[in-house]
Amino acid sequence: MPNVVSLVVVGLIWQFLLVDKRGAISNLLAPLGLGDVSFLGTPSLALGTYVVISVWFLMGYQMLVFLAGLKDVPKELEDAAEIDGASAWQRFRHVIWPLLRPTSFFIVVNSTIGAVTGLQAFDLVYVLTKGGPARATSTVVLYIYEQAFTFNNMGYAAALTTVVVGILVLCTGLMFAFTRGGRFDED
Repeated sequence: MPNVVSLVVVGLIWQFLLVDKRGAISNLLAPLGLGDVSFLGTPSLALGTYVVISVWFLMGYQMLVFLAGLKDVPKELEDAAEIDGASAWQRFRHVIWPLLRPTSFFIVVNSTIGAVTGLQAFDLVYVLTKGGPARATSTVVLYIYEQAFTFNNMGYAAALTTVVVGILVLCTGLMFAFTRGGRFDED
C-alpha cells in the first residue's frame, strides 16, 4: 500500500507522526520514557529514521516483484520435489530459491541504484528534513539539486550527475559481470 502513495505524501504523513513531543509516535513511546525523543531533529537518529521509512516504503514494491517471481516458479518442480520426499524447507532451498535468483538480482540492482543515487531519497528527505539536521540526511541527489538550483552552479551539478551515472554504470556492470547477467546457474 505505501508504494501507491507519492513519496511527498509519505514524507508529510511521517513528519506528522514524528513531530517532537506531540506526534503519535511520541505519544506511543511516552510510557516507555521515550516521548521526548526527536527522531528527525537529532543528527544521530535522523538518518536511521529515514532508512526505516524508506524500507517501509519500498518493501511493498519488492514484495510484489518477489510475488511475481514466485508465480513464475513451475508447480511441477515443487510437486516433484515433494514426491521425492523433500521437506518444505528443502523445496524452498533447492527448488524455489534458485529459481528466484534472477528476481533477487533485479531487486539488488534496483536497490543499489536507489542507494547510490538516492533517487527515492530526494522527495522523502526534502519533505522530512531538507538534508538536516547538520546535513545528517543529505543525499547525493539532494546535494546536486542544491548546487544546481540553490547556488546556481549548473556546471558543477552536471559534472556531479555525470559522475553518479558513471558510478551506476560501473556498479551495474560489476553486478552483471559477477553474476553473468543475473544467471547464477553453473552452465
